[in-house]
Amino acid sequence: MIIDNEILKEWSEHLVHYKNYSKNTVSSYKKDLEIFSNYINNNHYLFPELKEISDLRSSHVNAWVATRGDFTPRANARVISGLKNFLKYLFLFKKINISESVLSMKAPKFKNGLPRDISTEDIKFSEIMNLGSQNNEDKWVELCDKALILLLYGAGLRISEALSVNFQNLNENDMILSILGKGGKMRVVPILPMILDALNEYILYCPYIDNNNYKNLTDIFFTKRGLILTRNNFAMRLKRSIAKYNLPYKTSAHSFRHSFATHLLENGINLKELQELLGHTNLSSTEIYTNVTDKTLREVYYSSHPRA
Repeated sequence: MIIDNEILKEWSEHLVHYKNYSKNTVSSYKKDLEIFSNYINNNHYLFPELKEISDLRSSHVNAWVATRGDFTPRANARVISGLKNFLKYLFLFKKINISESVLSMKAPKFKNGLPRDISTEDIKFSEIMNLGSQNNEDKWVELCDKALILLLYGAGLRISEALSVNFQNLNENDMILSILGKGGKMRVVPILPMILDALNEYILYCPYIDNNNYKNLTDIFFTKRGLILTRNNFAMRLKRSIAKYNLPYKTSAHSFRHSFATHLLENGINLKELQELLGHTNLSSTEIYTNVTDKTLREVYYSSHPRA
């Protein structure tokens, strides 16, 4: 094995504690490296010259990327970025010689696609608000989904941020949430009364929460089996809601956050204010939403103008 598991663990901790990378980013990088390492180990007969990490060349990486034919340029750019990050760590902190051909590799170019938002008509807000209104065994699960969707669309949170919400970082008097976002950046976002109502109603019915102790919990969202709800768990539940409420086929948890941003821009918020709400470090990350609203305006223009 050319990538030592112990060093891989040390590098992961370095990214989290010293570089302030998000745990999701580190997890993705680490998984990519494990897949790459398995590829090299399982195909060692193709690379007899590759005995240790210092023997690694760009040709080996390109051979692996070529096997990932069903992955997008963006995904391949991420794996190359993660691998180069790891190799630079080995060079700087472990004093291991690394080939310049790998360190100077260029990632595939890709275009930033426009965020996928959901129109105000497609969101079917009345049906979302109706989640959990029936007294059945899934009532508390629907109330959980309702609270999370409202946090995504009503407060513009990332799904990882929404899942981390608890009553310790919620100021009920001022109706604000303190959120620890990407890169360990803290921000404060206002919340609507309906979000607080949805959270309180969910807490009341959730079988895994002691109503006398919920304000001390760090995790409040659960699966049916009582496990901590993850992004993947919620994605599966959201797929069922997409079918049930006839939402656009490719709706994701992030679609609600995109919709939050797009709809606010369409109703007059300025980019700097939106940047603060979304927790973007750079204004350039927020500016992509102007493309979405420009696209919307063009569609309205061409569908409405008599000479279009």
